[in-house]
Amino acid sequence: MLGELFPGALGILVALVLYFVPAIVAGRRSHRNFKAILALDFFLGWTALGWVVALVWSLTDNVLPRPENQDSTPLNQ
Repeated sequence: MLGELFPGALGILVALVLYFVPAIVAGRRSHRNFKAILALDFFLGWTALGWVVALVWSLTDNVLPRPENQDSTPLNQ
């Protein structure tokens, strides 16, 4: 019985990850509009247009600046 449930559960997990790719990308990139992208993806991601818009939006350059590591030395010195 477990062998019959595992492929279905794995398929659902893969589908959920693919569905939320725009939100995952926005979160990993520290996008300033992460919550709005997540909401768009959640409510309109089921439409192809909503998913593509959320993905493109998550790839825009509206990200928080990364903190510079004070301990590292530049390679060009």
